[in-house]
Amino acid sequence: MSPRKRNTPLAPVTISTEHCTPEVKQQIIEALPLLVDLSSEERRSVSPVFREIGFAAGERIAIEPVTLGEAGSSSQPVLFLVGAGLVKLLRTDYDGRDVVLEFLVTGDLFGGAVGADEDDLAVAHTAVCAFAVTGRDLQALFARRPAVASRMIEFTAARVRRLHERLHLLTGAPARSRVLATLRSLAEKLGKPTPEGLLLEIPLSRDDLASLSGTTTETASRVVSALQREGHLTSGRRRITLKDGFPRSPGLD
Repeated sequence: MSPRKRNTPLAPVTISTEHCTPEVKQQIIEALPLLVDLSSEERRSVSPVFREIGFAAGERIAIEPVTLGEAGSSSQPVLFLVGAGLVKLLRTDYDGRDVVLEFLVTGDLFGGAVGADEDDLAVAHTAVCAFAVTGRDLQALFARRPAVASRMIEFTAARVRRLHERLHLLTGAPARSRVLATLRSLAEKLGKPTPEGLLLEIPLSRDDLASLSGTTTETASRVVSALQREGHLTSGRRRITLKDGFPRSPGLD
């Protein structure tokens, strides 16, 4: 008898590069938080400045200045917008290891046009449909639609707050507190309510969890095992479900 495959409740992401069509783009643009202050007609008029690009799972997304448009045009910093799928933002540390900075979901922004460092690396964690706009076109959009510029400022301020919170987390908090805070943050962003608790809808390895928590893979695994024994979560096959009453991080919430 052949061994049975273990099932996972994670629904596979089936976005293909062919799926990243103008029709899909328009649907996502219509619901984009960045453009929430615009009318439906105005959002449709904005859509052409975003160039749709599909990425396969594991594919690198170049975030350094690139040339978009006609041959011979100058390179421009690019703003990427996640349309569908998950993007993993990384940075190489002093030991040459890729450290996970954050996971990006639909509506999240990244790239040189929002201050990404040249050492940052973006990778399609699943298949991804993304939209790209050059810094020049973005400035023109701001000039035509000041409300979009205001939303961009809000997005940037929120990102700075998250970075400050993470800096506080990584400077002195015990490993358990860092892992707890990371899991709660992921649940807020990616949690799907189920009868068992909040399922993190992301293929999450212990290496990824360790990077996000600023600890070692072994320590992250020990903390997850302890939390499972205590009845706070269930885990298996790169997925985690947080139970009701999942503990907060002392002094961090």
